[in-house]
Amino acid sequence: MAYTKEDTEALEEQVARIRAKRNGGFNRDKLRTILNTIFILGAIIGLAIYFLQPESRINGLYIIGASMIVKVIEFVVRFF
Repeated sequence: MAYTKEDTEALEEQVARIRAKRNGGFNRDKLRTILNTIFILGAIIGLAIYFLQPESRINGLYIIGASMIVKVIEFVVRFF
């Protein structure tokens, strides 16, 4: 029995619905993109504060540390 293009498209749609239902409509890639954006912005801001305001270096380190925690969360989301 050969599958037609319509059969293949219908099967792909059904698989996509099953995957969405299994994940509860949760989109991990979108969450990972948001977390990575927060990480990059936090790292840039933290470095800028660290180097441009020598009297506030500890604040820059705190911001960088918080950004690293966000990156660890993204790592966990990627693999689990």
